[in-house]
Amino acid sequence: MFNRSLLRGFAAATLSLTLFAAACGGDDDKSEEPTLAPGEVALATAGPGTTPTRTSPTRAAATAVPADGAALMVANPAAKVQYVPTADQFRALTKTTIKGKDGVSLATLATSAGITGTTLATIDGTVAGTGALGATRYKVADIGSTTIFVMDDRGHISMVSDTIPEAEWLTLVTAIVLE
Repeated sequence: MFNRSLLRGFAAATLSLTLFAAACGGDDDKSEEPTLAPGEVALATAGPGTTPTRTSPTRAAATAVPADGAALMVANPAAKVQYVPTADQFRALTKTTIKGKDGVSLATLATSAGITGTTLATIDGTVAGTGALGATRYKVADIGSTTIFVMDDRGHISMVSDTIPEAEWLTLVTAIVLE
């Protein structure tokens, strides 16, 4: 008897789900694109019988950073230290040249922030080429003098390094956490 009631319950649930799906189907116009909520990922197909591929939602282009706007944040949470130079203050810092680019070294940023004795650096930004948010993490001793942060004419900061592989370089760098 238990099996029969379980089977009836399953059949009723299946029928309810089928009726609900049929009631929601409605419009057969396939030319309209589905509306996605912020952060939702769409599945794109090339046609019938193809495998769907993931596509990222379109992001708005980064706006220019004003001269008195925050360039990035350098912090040490344990020491409760935050250094947030403006774009003009960042441009005024001592520059180092790596791979033909002039930028501010990680060591200079740490010194400017008054942060000493740290062992790890976590750098947050955007992965070049994909537009996805990303982070890279290295020992400060390994990258402090060989990694620079270059500001473009719009105030956006990119990473260049002799030590970190180019595939891990970030653009639109927003924060460096030293711990």
